[in-house]
Amino acid sequence: MISVQMPNGETVEFPPGTPPDVMQGAIRSYLAERNSQRGTGERVARTAGMVGQGFNEGLAQTLGAAPDLVASGLRAVGIPTTAPGQYTDWARQGIQYVTGAPQAPETTLERAAQGAGRGIADAASVLVPATAVARGAQAGGVAQGVGRMLAAQPVLQGVAGAVGGAVGDATDNPLLGTAAAIATPVIASAARRAVTPFPMSPERQALADAARREGIPLTAGQATGNQALRYMEGAFESLPTTAGRQQGIADASRRGFNRAVLQRAGIADDLATPDVLAANAQRLGNEFTRLASQTTVQFDAPFVSAVSVAANRYGNKLPSQQRAVFGNYVRDILTDAATGQPRTTLDGAVYQQARSDLTRQVSAYQQNDPALSQALRQLRDALDEVAGRSVPPDMQDAWRAVRGQYSAQRTIERAIGAGENVAEGNISPLLLRNAVNARDRRAYALGRGELTELSRIGQMFMRPMPQSGTAPRAAMMGALTGAGVAGVDPLTLAAGAAVPRAVQEVYMLPPVQRYLQNQALPQGAPSRNALAALMLQQGLSETRAALTNGAR
Repeated sequence: MISVQMPNGETVEFPPGTPPDVMQGAIRSYLAERNSQRGTGERVARTAGMVGQGFNEGLAQTLGAAPDLVASGLRAVGIPTTAPGQYTDWARQGIQYVTGAPQAPETTLERAAQGAGRGIADAASVLVPATAVARGAQAGGVAQGVGRMLAAQPVLQGVAGAVGGAVGDATDNPLLGTAAAIATPVIASAARRAVTPFPMSPERQALADAARREGIPLTAGQATGNQALRYMEGAFESLPTTAGRQQGIADASRRGFNRAVLQRAGIADDLATPDVLAANAQRLGNEFTRLASQTTVQFDAPFVSAVSVAANRYGNKLPSQQRAVFGNYVRDILTDAATGQPRTTLDGAVYQQARSDLTRQVSAYQQNDPALSQALRQLRDALDEVAGRSVPPDMQDAWRAVRGQYSAQRTIERAIGAGENVAEGNISPLLLRNAVNARDRRAYALGRGELTELSRIGQMFMRPMPQSGTAPRAAMMGALTGAGVAGVDPLTLAAGAAVPRAVQEVYMLPPVQRYLQNQALPQGAPSRNALAALMLQQGLSETRAALTNGAR
């Protein structure tokens, strides 16, 4: 009889002369039947356990690889030493002392699970030391560079290691396992591109999300910034059969942008025409007057201290002419002109007038005398702060709202320039950016302020593509219309005129737009560093296996 030991330790006997493939098939059928008799929970538990066993085996090989390699070298030169794979065996025994004896995999799924666990351990054997080197090595040094290279895209490396180990053990073919590991990032990249055809940078995606929250509709070309899509949308704007529809789409974006900007000034409109802005300026003035008439500014110690700081920091350092301007404002605020006595309070109307004058002078001096502008700004801010502390609690929200709207109104007024779009009531994204930046450069740089994000949205998404004279645009128009194709009869060309409109209709379908703009899987192709790390990972895995004579 031929005795064969099963993976679970049992012994099965076959008649003499039984072909190996018959024995192998019988054993597999027996194990498959045993597995089918187990409950779902038991099968899941065994599969999960195999992943852990595979990881432990990979860990043992990693711990024993270095000393086994040294022992292999000693044996090669005739120096007595340990048996091949002895250190790995000791590491394996130590792990099993803690975890218990492993169970042998009985099915292809269990073999794959065990291989996946070992592959994860293989990936960790590269990632853990590489990450430590990247963090601890000298900044900018070669060691740090190598560490960062090998630690690139850790999730991808872990998944690829698991896939390679699973395929290698399931097929009992290490080369197939290596090929599967290397192919994993390529396949993952193709899948990502299928799901997210035009990935955006995190910064662009954040602004696109903000634009949607503001109610600004964006096309796929605007949102993703993809040049091919933008040139196609530009071609739609110029072709007779598509220009009207595309103009309406562009108008919707511009009006959405206008509406979001104007809302900051308390305007419920989508066109910044002179009449709209003038009416809102009158409304704000009336609101300021109403609130000021009900507010008395109470000067307090923090206000006096802030004015003193401004006077010491700026007033004494300004040239005599500018110092006089600054001193006059300080005196007018702190001293009662009628009695010449220091003020302890300031009538709301006087406060409003003083604040308006200071704001106007801050802007007037900003370009030619920035030091005086900054001194007056600090004085105005101190006055605003003490006014805020003096406002009755039930009026604080109203004061805060009207101040914010007034500030936005002034910025919008500076963003109104010349040209056809502006004359139609459209806010120029470039001029808005310049106005926001000029109002407070530091706040703009730090991303602060009511209109800062909208100005960035305008610059990112609302600026038009070149209208003519660009080869890509001309090529796109030719592709859509069939222009320039030799030997095409007039009837075919006439029929081709309808193609751009059909393409436009499909392109602008909501599901198509959502697909083109979705960022569910935004990460791009695997980096060369990650591929290099995967090659090293697989090489180390096979080297460790060889040092232990393939024992696992």
